[in-house]
Amino acid sequence: MASLTQTSQQFAQVITEAAGKKSITFDESKTMAAEVTTASNVHGLIGVQTDLYRAPDGTCYVNARMNRRESGARYSAMIRENEKLIARLMALAAERPATFDAYAALNYAHSIAVPTDNFQSIVEVLDPRTVSQKPSYGSADAIKVLLQNTARSIVISVTVEGDTGGRIARSFSQFFSGRAFRTTRSGAAVYRFNASLEMENADFGTNQRYKNVRYVLNVYAEDKDGIEVFSYAGEDRASRDTESEARQLALRKIEASIAEPEENGFARAFNGYLSSLLE
Repeated sequence: MASLTQTSQQFAQVITEAAGKKSITFDESKTMAAEVTTASNVHGLIGVQTDLYRAPDGTCYVNARMNRRESGARYSAMIRENEKLIARLMALAAERPATFDAYAALNYAHSIAVPTDNFQSIVEVLDPRTVSQKPSYGSADAIKVLLQNTARSIVISVTVEGDTGGRIARSFSQFFSGRAFRTTRSGAAVYRFNASLEMENADFGTNQRYKNVRYVLNVYAEDKDGIEVFSYAGEDRASRDTESEARQLALRKIEASIAEPEENGFARAFNGYLSSLLE
């Protein structure tokens, strides 16, 4: 039951994230998304009706029942709707192979396919005749393989001006490699990420005991045709007892902004860019 709850809540989140995306609409699933947030919902299953009875001794009894035919029809309708959307996303990816557009489409298709596979399992219990009626996309695992292959087909070149020792370039390479993209310092690439790093000593009029360093990181990305696809600008400061320590802290802050999406930095901006490709 815990897995069913997680599946339903996960899909409700997928629907919520689709808000504002013109290319993605859910009709059958909107009701389900609302139901999984209500107190009457039982372990994430839709179509469940419950009655609560409290005995004189304080013991509570809950009677839960489900109309197999009605619930099966509702799950089947969601599966068909999701199947069509996944097919559109897969077609979009096929039209633009080895691109961020394809990656974003397949990534979202996979997020929909995971709970849809579980819904299919529920339908097969409610109506054994549906066992042979598998979704046309195959399975979430099959889409994941396509996603991974697409990611590996995307080659990104990374150059960072002002990067002494290549420390920041390595952070970018690790970020992209973590998403299965391939990176290169030279040679043919699908995308080119050109970054510049500037650091300077600064006096912010605060406690003069500390040495302050201000940094600015600019990123400009273009496709193989030289068309801009993404840009980012971030800046911050670091303070330490010595200038050397302040510069090291600044570098660590830059690395964190590249690696950690929860930070208000490059990683978060890039993830937002990928999500925007479906709007």
